[in-house]
Amino acid sequence: MLFLRYAVGSSSLPPPSCPSHMKHGFLLPLLLAAMFSVHLPAQAKSLETGIGVWPFLVSSNIDSYQNEIIQKAKSTGLDTIYMHVFSVRGSQTGILRIKDEAKAWSSTWGKVEGRISLAGFIDKAHKAGLQVVGVVQVFYSPKVLPSDRRHQKYMTEKVLRYFVKSRDRSGKPIYPLDGIAFDYIRWFGGKHDPSEINRFLDAARLEMGAMPIHAYVVAGAYALDGPTYDAKFRSYANLRSYLNTNYGQDWEAMAKRIDVLMPMAYTANGHVYKKDTIKMQAYLQAVAAYARIAVTKVGSKCRVVPAIRTWNSAGETTTKATVTACAKGAMLGGADGYTAFRYFTARSHADWFKALSDFAQPGFDLPIARWTATMTSSQFSVDASASTHSKFASSQLTARYDLDGDGRFEQGPYPLAKRTLPLSGAGPRTISVKVSDPRGKTAVASLWISPPLTLTPYASVLSASLGGKTSWTLNQGLAYGQRPYLVLGTLSGTSPGLPITGGPTLPINFDLFTSLGLSSLNQGPFVRFFGKLSIFGLAYPELAIPKGLVPASLVGKKMHFAIAIFKADLSAVDRSSNAVQVLLTR
Repeated sequence: MLFLRYAVGSSSLPPPSCPSHMKHGFLLPLLLAAMFSVHLPAQAKSLETGIGVWPFLVSSNIDSYQNEIIQKAKSTGLDTIYMHVFSVRGSQTGILRIKDEAKAWSSTWGKVEGRISLAGFIDKAHKAGLQVVGVVQVFYSPKVLPSDRRHQKYMTEKVLRYFVKSRDRSGKPIYPLDGIAFDYIRWFGGKHDPSEINRFLDAARLEMGAMPIHAYVVAGAYALDGPTYDAKFRSYANLRSYLNTNYGQDWEAMAKRIDVLMPMAYTANGHVYKKDTIKMQAYLQAVAAYARIAVTKVGSKCRVVPAIRTWNSAGETTTKATVTACAKGAMLGGADGYTAFRYFTARSHADWFKALSDFAQPGFDLPIARWTATMTSSQFSVDASASTHSKFASSQLTARYDLDGDGRFEQGPYPLAKRTLPLSGAGPRTISVKVSDPRGKTAVASLWISPPLTLTPYASVLSASLGGKTSWTLNQGLAYGQRPYLVLGTLSGTSPGLPITGGPTLPINFDLFTSLGLSSLNQGPFVRFFGKLSIFGLAYPELAIPKGLVPASLVGKKMHFAIAIFKADLSAVDRSSNAVQVLLTR
């Protein structure tokens, strides 16, 4: 998050890209909004009201504040908690601000500070009706700039993957966040273009799939109204050019890539507008209107949620009147809502929370997505009936599904009730549900699901006296391409099976036949019983019995076979297939 002086443009900011005489009056943003058919309500109530929680602002672990934060949000009519979870401290390193409940954070990625049990907090917030968005710092001046491609890769493949894809054995996320908000997603002055910022957002979307992306963006008073601060704001085109050049933030390009645009518009008494709350309101109104224009011009459904100031600093004081001016201005400018920055600097000011609540719809205004899914080799069974909303009955909510992990919700809308949907393609993937209310407000939840390792055909017959061949097919998709595999057989049945330490139970009872197969892998009758799946995740093991090899005593016996998939380094068995049966006849 930007600190005030840097955010709003003191003398430390580079000059704007046009002279002050190119500024315009109060009505310009509204006139532009009308040109682009932007609907600016007379003064709508916020349906997306939030507050930021930065745990490191408190000297100790903040778990003892969890219930307080949730209760304060509830009484104020807030809908979202923005929880800061990761800070960059250098190229490819940072601080995990939460406890490592996933047990998956590597010390090579940075240290663990452990200031809050995030999984538990999310569970409490969801039960109360609140969404929780994790705030992740992306870059860090002057040490880590957007041109650092290795750091970009670290952020997507280490940090984001940790938050988005840490899951338990059932596929449920350890941290079921309702989104990730990017902070410091920008350059830090100078002459640049948006290419690196857009590149990172594209990579983040590939990693995050359907999870909503929020982004804090620069919207300081200097950028719109400096150096005169007379509420004669620069044109939209000039502001866009200024932000592109100095910060690499093209709101139009970002609106096509993210779900929530969060212009940081921080002002208070003693700041650039002194105590003029009329100009403060006009400033927030201009910020929201310009953000709405950016979204509308590119035909995006991205929401606009400005961040407003709730802290004091030397010579600058937040009051109920300044919070009122900012919240009111944001809503008059066409914002979907607003979010306060930050909780721990505001918690002792009841009048600030009253001002936040004055322009927010009472109660929780966003759905909470909860669901289950099961998967066979040919279909999904999904059930979103556990999803909730404080203001709408379940029958008024709908669900859309992304079943191939591409972030697009191709299936639906459907009622929340359990239903069976067709499976497209093979292999494990992240699947997601988007729950929508009648006002278009949404929540997204994801699960990691893997189709069973299915060997087919399930049963076959071989003649003991004549011999013969039977082969099976395994198709696990690209995600398992090149994985080592092993086929095991038994003459002793499938239950209780063979437990593997730290892995699945193979439906094979170990016996002398199992030992024979292991000692003769890929030899004699055991064809392609050990090897690597193809790049497409395919295997075709075969049992080829020569004439006269099987003794007559085994006629009528059933052999069973199953396939085990190893991790890529052969360190452990990852998954096991079903058992297939071969009946030995005369």
